[in-house]
Amino acid sequence: MKITEADAWELLELDRGSDKPTIRQAYLDLVSVWHPDRFRGKPRLEAKALERLTRINAAYDLLYQAAEHRVQLVGGTRSAPGDPAPPTPEERRSSPRVKLRIPVHFRSTLELGFHPALDLGRGGIVIGTPQPLDRDESIPLRFLVPGSKSHIFAEARVVWATPAIGMGLQFGDLKPTDRATIAAFVNDYASTDGIVIVCSQCGTLLKVALRNRRRVVRCLCKHEFTIP
Repeated sequence: MKITEADAWELLELDRGSDKPTIRQAYLDLVSVWHPDRFRGKPRLEAKALERLTRINAAYDLLYQAAEHRVQLVGGTRSAPGDPAPPTPEERRSSPRVKLRIPVHFRSTLELGFHPALDLGRGGIVIGTPQPLDRDESIPLRFLVPGSKSHIFAEARVVWATPAIGMGLQFGDLKPTDRATIAAFVNDYASTDGIVIVCSQCGTLLKVALRNRRRVVRCLCKHEFTIP
């Protein structure tokens, strides 16, 4: 989703030029207000909340990345000048993966996060975020595999992290049913030439060509949205 910097400041309800801690706190406050789980059982409101949260995420990413240019992160395993280049797709994909955009919720000692997945494999998931967690940190995840009605709950470990992409997470123990759900989805869509996404309006599973990223896409229900 592409938004302007002016829209981003307005969405996060911040004064222009606010610092990173202020941006972060405003984001977390809005996540708690617009989290779709608050509207479970009310499809219309849940879809509206998800759409708003998608815009809030885009605003946070834009403003936080701008702040990164002003203040370089040091220490930990986050990328900094002189660090090795981010892992290539070949290096971090030892198994088939599906490009997709689904919201993933995670909680750590530092952050309550609600960020988009970039791809999903049988053994792990990549989450896009400008502030990835430290390598080897373990966090609980919750996400809904497209086409499934039950959320996946998983413990995952950060195996690589860079603000240029986000972070790669390796699943720990999964319930057999959850592992089967992920495996079946990956088997069906790993060869798909494009991005898999769920329409927030009607729940239809859509496959969008990579060339249509950042373009307006229309679902069969006539709902229009942009693939980031």
